[in-house]
Amino acid sequence: MSPQLSENTGFVVDTINQFLTWLASGSDPMGAVLAGIVHAASHPDASEPRFSSFVAPLMLLLKAAEFNRLHEKKIKQLYIAQAQLADLPPELRDDLPIPRIVMEAGKGDIYGSSLWLGLEPTYTPLHRDPNPNLFCQLVGNKIIRLLPPPSGDRLYRKVQTQIQQSGNSRIRTIEMMEGH
Repeated sequence: MSPQLSENTGFVVDTINQFLTWLASGSDPMGAVLAGIVHAASHPDASEPRFSSFVAPLMLLLKAAEFNRLHEKKIKQLYIAQAQLADLPPELRDDLPIPRIVMEAGKGDIYGSSLWLGLEPTYTPLHRDPNPNLFCQLVGNKIIRLLPPPSGDRLYRKVQTQIQQSGNSRIRTIEMMEGH
C-alpha cells in the first residue's frame, strides 16, 4: 500500500498513513495491531504505487471501509484476492458453498473456489483465468469484457509487442495485480 494520486488535484495524497494513524489512535487495541500489519507489509519506498501481498484479518478490510465512510480522502487500494472458501471462518464458509457449476465444469483441475473482496472502486486488469468461473458481483458494478480465447490471445500478444514485453496471458500471480 502506498500514497495515492488524487483524482481532483493530481497531487499525491498519503491516505494510507492517514488510515494507519486513524487505526492506531482508536480505542480498540486491534486497530494498532492492524496498523502494524499494514506498516510491516508496506514497501520502504512508498513514493510510488506498488503492489504488496500480505495476510491480515478480515477486520482490516472492514476498518478500511469504515475509514472510507468517515473521511473525504478514501483508501482505494485494499483488496482481498483469492481467499480460499475453505479457509474462511465457519460462519462465512457455510454461507458460501462451492457452486455446482464450478465443481462440474472444465477439466476437473479446479484450483479452488475463492472469494475476492475490495473497496470501491475495484479494478481488475484484463486477464485470462485458467479455469471456468462463476462471477457474482454483490455490491456496486463492474464492467466485464469477455473475449473468445483466440481473440484474447491475439490481443495479449499485440499489447505485449507494443510495450516490448513478453509474458503469459494465463497469470495468477503478482503480475495480474500490477497490471503487467
